[in-house]
Amino acid sequence: MSRSVRTARELGAVIVDARHHHGLTQQQLAEKARVSRSWLIGVEQGQRKGAELNKILGLLRTLGVSLSLELPPEDRSDAEASAQDAATVFGPEVTEAFKDYVREWAAPSKITVELERRRQERLAQGAGPSPHIAGSASTPQEG
Repeated sequence: MSRSVRTARELGAVIVDARHHHGLTQQQLAEKARVSRSWLIGVEQGQRKGAELNKILGLLRTLGVSLSLELPPEDRSDAEASAQDAATVFGPEVTEAFKDYVREWAAPSKITVELERRRQERLAQGAGPSPHIAGSASTPQEG
């Protein structure tokens, strides 16, 4: 089953449902996930909006819940949607010119392309992510 989660309250509802599915009490889940019961209650009620990501991921892992993120479709950005909507007002020539402008503006910069090329090269060599990038695997994790 797949559910869309956009708020802390919706995430809490998923956790409650998964906990009930496994027949666990809040105390049992808290012990298994190595968090306090009061912390778990706050997450389940959507009141811990700043909850630590590592704890949330550990809690989901304990429940066997996988997390999947979905990016908006690339073929219909807000700017391109505006360009398509403008076709009815300005006509096809102006709209095509605007779409070309949007594609050029939305394209990754040369720096971004070069950084991605270097990252892919490092990964291919087995060196792992750059230690200078925040959030990389070599950054110490807080618990």
